[in-house]
Amino acid sequence: MEISTFWLYVIMKLDAVGKLLVMFGVIGVIVFGICAISAFMAIDKNLDTFLAPILLSIATFTCIFMIVFSILLPSTKEAAILIIAPKVLNSDFVNKDLPAESKELYDLAKKYLKGKVKESN
Repeated sequence: MEISTFWLYVIMKLDAVGKLLVMFGVIGVIVFGICAISAFMAIDKNLDTFLAPILLSIATFTCIFMIVFSILLPSTKEAAILIIAPKVLNSDFVNKDLPAESKELYDLAKKYLKGKVKESN
């Protein structure tokens, strides 16, 4: 998958979307509270109201959906790591060139340390 400018934009906006979902969740909790109070008042007064239970069920569904979705939505950093890290880790440079360079650096460090040990004896 090629990372296009659209996907970069989406990744950069994930934090804002998460904040928006949290705000909708808070509004949903407030609406849920108002609907619950009005439903209990209608039941207490034996009123035959049709709107309060419907709003209560909609508010309940909205709260649950927004909370779950805001928890599962990755942040900008997490999304960037999820998309970019596999591309970097599966590249030819990391799999072929880097181990050879690492071995060369290890050998140089080993020779240097052996030379220091011989000098100190």
